[in-house]
Amino acid sequence: MVIRTSRVPPGIDGYCIRRASRFVIALDRELSCAAAVNTLLHEWAHARAWSHLTDTADRESMGPDEFEKLAHGPEFGLAYAETWRLLVTVILPEFVLAETGRKRGA
Repeated sequence: MVIRTSRVPPGIDGYCIRRASRFVIALDRELSCAAAVNTLLHEWAHARAWSHLTDTADRESMGPDEFEKLAHGPEFGLAYAETWRLLVTVILPEFVLAETGRKRGA
């Protein structure tokens, strides 16, 4: 997975695309830190929930509501919940330990 900041299309904070060998997540470089983390979790969930339906979807012929329903279905909801669980139970505690110089269990 590659995560980068860049200019993104107007009206969105980021996006996730699948390349042949990896996912690429792009975040709007103008986002605040909190908004960037939230967007990263959202786009990471898209990568985790990716399916052949997403690959074969013809966005040009679909209405925006139809694509949103496909992209944010139950699989996405589960993956999004899991990204937040990982942030709260694994990533943030490890970050706090690293920033404070403490060791786990101390």
